[in-house]
Amino acid sequence: MTEIAVFSGQLNDAERVVLQNNLGAKYLITIADDHYEWEATHSHDVSGIAAYNGTTFTNAWSTSMLSVTSPAGLSEGEYLFFGHNKAGAKTWSDAEVPASGTYRLAREWRFDETSDVGTVTVSIPSGSLPALPSGYPFVGILVDDDGDFSSGSTMHRPTLSGGVYSVTLNITDGQYMTIIAFRPEVNYTVASGSGQESVTSVQVQVSL
Repeated sequence: MTEIAVFSGQLNDAERVVLQNNLGAKYLITIADDHYEWEATHSHDVSGIAAYNGTTFTNAWSTSMLSVTSPAGLSEGEYLFFGHNKAGAKTWSDAEVPASGTYRLAREWRFDETSDVGTVTVSIPSGSLPALPSGYPFVGILVDDDGDFSSGSTMHRPTLSGGVYSVTLNITDGQYMTIIAFRPEVNYTVASGSGQESVTSVQVQVSL
């Protein structure tokens, strides 16, 4: 016997599917209702949203750091599972970031979506994060298709209310997610340039 889970009440069928996928990923065992594909690399703290056999579960947490709730279009037989790679979440790093002026957690999550649950609310309690780096007052969420956050990732800025960062996202199957701390910066994409002073309109390339 590997693990015993005890609950204060009876689980519905959707909750059972979520629990089975959590344990299946954690111990790399085959289960009947397997809706999470990434257990080889992101097997830790797997949770998810589920609609099964007329029941639902819509309050998913991966540890106390990341929650996914409030699916806008959840229907029978639809699921959105996610788990992380167990990388560090207590310090910020500037490795594999999309731009200067950015720090990130090494921890990343990967998502497995069956059908389309619609948009969801992603929430991060501020108290679950390490202290923000000095001079980097903002928190963001990076979503990426291939797991390389240094290029091609999309940054979403959550709102902070009641000590919780929240943002509505449409997450798709296979995407990766991580958490960043950043400060707004303007960077010139061309290091230098020259031209005649008579030119009245000069183009300057910048990135934000």
